[in-house]
Amino acid sequence: MGSQKRLHNRIKYHSYCMLMGQDGNSYKALMKDISLGGALFEVSGDTHLHVGDSCTLMLGSSSSGFPVKRTFEIVRFDSENMGISFLT
Repeated sequence: MGSQKRLHNRIKYHSYCMLMGQDGNSYKALMKDISLGGALFEVSGDTHLHVGDSCTLMLGSSSSGFPVKRTFEIVRFDSENMGISFLT
């Protein structure tokens, strides 16, 4: 495995969240870590998401209206994990 130079330190953070694709479909995901530049998720089940897609991360609960929303681009996606980069 090659080394990767990261711009921001990662923080381990295990929390469930929702990801919403551009098509309006939402997916439950487990955030595994986060940094100022992006995050790593474990996504369960079938998704219609692909590398290069722009999506929305929603943190909080649906009862609170998901108070935190961030737009991101999928930069890595394999059978278990999805790596994203936050868009400004």
